[in-house]
Amino acid sequence: MAEDVRRVRELFVEEIKHWAAAAWEVMQDLSFEQWSILASLIVSAGALYYAWKASRSSEAELELARQEALRHPKLELSDATLIDAQEVDDVIRTREAKEKWREPLKRAMAEDMESPDTRGGFRVFGEAAEKIEKAAKSLGGYTVEQILYDGPYPDLVLTFELRNMGRRVAKDVWGEVAVEGSFLEPIEIPLLDGVVFEGQESAPPLTKAVMLEVGEVPPFPTEDNFMFRIALLKKISVESPRVKTPIVVTFSTPEGDYLKKRLEFAL
Repeated sequence: MAEDVRRVRELFVEEIKHWAAAAWEVMQDLSFEQWSILASLIVSAGALYYAWKASRSSEAELELARQEALRHPKLELSDATLIDAQEVDDVIRTREAKEKWREPLKRAMAEDMESPDTRGGFRVFGEAAEKIEKAAKSLGGYTVEQILYDGPYPDLVLTFELRNMGRRVAKDVWGEVAVEGSFLEPIEIPLLDGVVFEGQESAPPLTKAVMLEVGEVPPFPTEDNFMFRIALLKKISVESPRVKTPIVVTFSTPEGDYLKKRLEFAL
């Protein structure tokens, strides 16, 4: 067996020597112009080889960088829309809760205040109020917050979904939705999201914003729902010409994960 392998190797070497000798004889007869063409072809082939090798190396580096980025949280915004508040069920139901149950609840609370065990007037939600609360919940699914809501109703609702397209959980996520105060004003209303605060007045118009405390966001897809709804009042009249206004959505974590998205909507 070893002898056969040695013989095959010798034959292969002899064949290479034969082709090399034949190639050398041919090259001896080449003219200067032919040598120049051959040299150019060799140089071009070398350049093409190194370009291909560099391209493969760049592709490998890009893939490595992409895989490394995916190992970290990657926050993205999806399905951002601005819709009429009258199309949002929770806004409609908050109005219904106030209209149907506000007066009965107020009467029940007043009745509880007059009961013997009020103890200085602090027992607002006694037996009578609890009956109204349970009835509102069982008959219409309304909450006390909806019944007692006493603020304005929004004209528009901004909706969007937060997704984590990385492979690791994003922790302690906080968000902010900022609007131009001359066109829009965020408000707090039951069952919608956000806590309103005044933004930085670095330049007119005054920016008004909503803070969102999110917490942990697992990699997408997830069973948890990270859809947000922000209630907004329009500050321009119906007769005003249509204008475009920016809404800036920002999410960040203490670890440095950051997302900033500028949206534009026509009012």
